[in-house]
Amino acid sequence: MIRAARRASLLVAFYLLTSTATAYTECAWELWHGEHIGSFETTPLMAMGAWSDRKDCEMVQEAKLKQLASDPYSSSMPRDPGIYDKIETLGNGVSVERYRKATGERFAIVVYRYLCLPDTVDPRGPKGK
Repeated sequence: MIRAARRASLLVAFYLLTSTATAYTECAWELWHGEHIGSFETTPLMAMGAWSDRKDCEMVQEAKLKQLASDPYSSSMPRDPGIYDKIETLGNGVSVERYRKATGERFAIVVYRYLCLPDTVDPRGPKGK
């Protein structure tokens, strides 16, 4: 009788552990994007889309980072011929240092971030009541 109760409790514990792990792996993954100029957050983190698994989200994140590292200017923002950029790829973002060609003076540092997070995590923090 005791042996059967032990076996039943072990089966229940095993079931709960496996169902929790399965539920976690089935959650959606969201790609978040934000921009900083210097230490100021100019664009609050915003969700860009969701994917069914982490690998797909990270593939899109990597493509966005490569695109940004090759050309930090969007089609809506024309390139200024009096400015040059030093671009550095970070773990989850790209840092762009902007310099004036005439003086060599650095006048801006822009950091673009892309984060893949489970849909249960909001990187903006808890919402107030």
